[in-house]
Amino acid sequence: MKKLKLVALLAVFSLLVWVTPVLALNQDDISHSSYAQTADGVGVAFPCYLIKVKGKTDGTNNLTLKVYDNASAATGNVVAEFTIIGADLKGGEIFNNLSLTNGAFVDMTLGAGTGTWWIEYKKP
Repeated sequence: MKKLKLVALLAVFSLLVWVTPVLALNQDDISHSSYAQTADGVGVAFPCYLIKVKGKTDGTNNLTLKVYDNASAATGNVVAEFTIIGADLKGGEIFNNLSLTNGAFVDMTLGAGTGTWWIEYKKP
């Protein structure tokens, strides 16, 4: 009988050790992504913490991305600007939870061809 209680106690303890970190997650720890965009646009329309901005070229043309702290247009504070060389195909910038008070608008400049961009962020 004591062995059965010990086995049951160990099983419950093991389950708690496995489940507790999952239960400890809160919404702030979850990263979200905007869908791939092919033109200028809003990445996030509300305050957030910026994690990454990524882009992909068509393999030939350079892609320049400029990120604004704005939920609706390419105005306001520029928080990032970088160029991905066409032959590199993809690239991006990583941020350490950069606080955006209004959201994120991305201005995409592409001489010709096609490109896409997307962002990763955390909700406040």
